[in-house]
Amino acid sequence: MRSLSFQQKSFTFLLLSFLGSCQNTASPLRIPVAPGVGLSAGAFLAEAAFLFPKETQALTKTLVRSTLAKKEARENALQADVARVEKELERAQQQLEASLPRGQTLEAWAIQEYGFPWPAVRASMKERFLENQLYQLCVRTWSLGQTQVRLRMWASPDEEEAQSWARRIKAGASLDQISSESVDAGPRGDGSLPFLPEQLPPPLDVLLRNIAQGEGVGPFQWKGEVLWRVAWLEERRPAEKDLPRAQIFSSLSRQPISPLEAQSWFLAMLRRYTADLSRPGIRAIRPAFSLPND
Repeated sequence: MRSLSFQQKSFTFLLLSFLGSCQNTASPLRIPVAPGVGLSAGAFLAEAAFLFPKETQALTKTLVRSTLAKKEARENALQADVARVEKELERAQQQLEASLPRGQTLEAWAIQEYGFPWPAVRASMKERFLENQLYQLCVRTWSLGQTQVRLRMWASPDEEEAQSWARRIKAGASLDQISSESVDAGPRGDGSLPFLPEQLPPPLDVLLRNIAQGEGVGPFQWKGEVLWRVAWLEERRPAEKDLPRAQIFSSLSRQPISPLEAQSWFLAMLRRYTADLSRPGIRAIRPAFSLPND
């Protein structure tokens, strides 16, 4: 799960701000842009989905992810730490101030960037910081509650090369040598990954059930990838359940959520709950702007 670019983050924040200031669902979603004139949220979303398809897809996934995290938090009685969020928000504000051109204030930046005063932008940032922390708590709580595996993994665009690795691993070849041949040798350069839930994206989840420590699996491909991967199971450890929140935060400090861990959680939640990942329609909705009595 790749991180969003600055442009995508700006688009996401803009659209979330737009939706957040809409009226309730009992009335038409309109935002006043001039006295007596409203902008239709449906028209805005249709244009956004057409002009920014990738960003809209990423935003849709972000909103679904946030909703799933809130549901999981309620189910597991998880609560965000407001004091931690305030500290993070203060650091973010300091970094933002340091990056502004000389003489520009946060108030001027907020108006220029979002059209809202700084207190409103800061409040929106805090809300999303809280949601993100809750999301991380949910992911790590779920992850630690599964059987954990520590893997070494390698990737090749060539299936035959990956098949060769699998044969060599079975024959006891040097894993470091294979790491030197891999196009993705992991964060440490030796193919090693941090502990992850055994319930990884398919087909690896099924493959891991049938091997013991010190054995390899593959080659396999993940959905949407062109790379062929081979994995070696270095260690398996039991699940840890009902951990105190402080221990979860400690775990997050030592090892932040990885893209693979996040993807595993998201897929597990999609299986657990009913979620719609479809994007807004791209058909133009007219009129985009309406008078109150239209």
